[in-house]
Amino acid sequence: MQGNYNERYWGRRLNMCRLAYIREPEKIGVEKLTLLFTKLEKSQGGDGNGIAGFSNGIPVCIKGVKLKIPELMQKMEAIKWDAGFIFHTRKSSKGEISDFNTHPFLTKNNYILAHNGHWSGADNFKPALLINGEISLSDFLKCN
Repeated sequence: MQGNYNERYWGRRLNMCRLAYIREPEKIGVEKLTLLFTKLEKSQGGDGNGIAGFSNGIPVCIKGVKLKIPELMQKMEAIKWDAGFIFHTRKSSKGEISDFNTHPFLTKNNYILAHNGHWSGADNFKPALLINGEISLSDFLKCN
């Protein structure tokens, strides 16, 4: 069969984000992580980068449209991560390119969320999730 999964399933090539969970960044090293994140950004990203995880039990989220990999790496190195972190590079397919739409997201219950593709109902929960922090994870999951 010709084409990749997205082309076969949807009938067209979809732009999708790239995600990676890094469990032990100190064992991988900054150089290899920089190469990985750069490759992911170039392959289907570049419309915003971010990382999120926990440091001393406190959620940490660093993200932005203009946040490029070298700056992200400097910020990442300064943090002692409890159990790794999620990296996300966004390829905009819906919604404007903005810091507001850049992943990962934090909920008021300290959950870290990132996804790839479209979620139905996202327009209903996103303002409450990101601006007011007034949505729980269970409410978030009900929206999809």
